[in-house]
Order: sequence, then C-alpha cells, then structure tokens
Amino acid sequence: MKFFATLFHNYSYLFIIFILITALISDTSAVAIDKRKKKEKCVQQLNADDANKLNKFYKTLDIDSDCENGEVACIGKDAAKCDHGKFVLIPCATTLQCFALPLVNKRGTSTTCDTVADKEARFAAAEKCGG
Repeated sequence: MKFFATLFHNYSYLFIIFILITALISDTSAVAIDKRKKKEKCVQQLNADDANKLNKFYKTLDIDSDCENGEVACIGKDAAKCDHGKFVLIPCATTLQCFALPLVNKRGTSTTCDTVADKEARFAAAEKCGG
C-alpha cells in the first residue's frame, strides 16, 4: 500500500498536467463545435441573399420576357412558369403573393406563393443566424 502512496505522491504532478491538458482539449473541441453550428445556421443568410437577388430580378420581368423552358419566376404578384419560351402565369390565391424565399434547412431558395407575413418571418430569421 505504501508503494502506491509513494507512486501517487511522486507522480501526482503528471496527473494534474494530464487533467489540465484534457480540460483544455475538451474546451477547444466545444468551441470548434459551436463555430460549426453557427456556420451551418448562416446558410439561411446566404439563402436570404440569393432570394433577395431573385426578387429584384423578378421585378424586371413581365409576361413577354424571354425565358427557358421549366424556369419558374414571379411576375407581379403571381407565379409564372416558362413553357416553350413564354411565361405562363399561375395566379396566387388572393391572400398570397409570389416570392423567392430562403430555404431554412439547406442551401437554396424556393419560388412560391406565400403570405407577406411568412416571407418577412423567414427573412427576419435569416438575419439572426450565426449570432
């Protein structure tokens, strides 16, 4: 028993150093994980930037604008889809308007009919990402 007490006493400083290094490594890992989470959240802001650019572009379009087959856009308050080089309007319901919106959980945007309140909420949430 005396052997273990002597061993512990002689090497206790190594044990303390080991504990300190372990704590330092653990703390650094937690910071790195937290930074990754913030970067993931900021995908929303990137999406909001893209959606804003699309919404500005949509304001330049009209029913006679050139388009590529399958392209989706907003023209006025309505959605539109390109068919054979011409936009075909897809009217939104009376309480909705067409917007490019930022996706919430992954990179990208969605062009759809939605309420003004939901549009504003999505862009407001994107502003808060990362911090």
